[in-house]
Amino acid sequence: MTDDEREELAAVLADEFLERLRAGEHISVDSFVAEHEEIASELRELLPAMMNMEGLSRNTQPPAPAMAHYPERLG
Repeated sequence: MTDDEREELAAVLADEFLERLRAGEHISVDSFVAEHEEIASELRELLPAMMNMEGLSRNTQPPAPAMAHYPERLG
């Protein structure tokens, strides 16, 4: 397998990994890498970084507007 093929396969598998996480599946990097030993080193480097980026993108969404609670009357 050429370096370009390895990179392309790693990218495809990283997308699959993230889709599985987004779907609510509880999967670890180690278990996913074990399914794809042929490019284990690439996945071990790529997946944690992608998980971090995915977490950051969720945390940078603007918060929902807070509902203000005012007293019914003053005094």
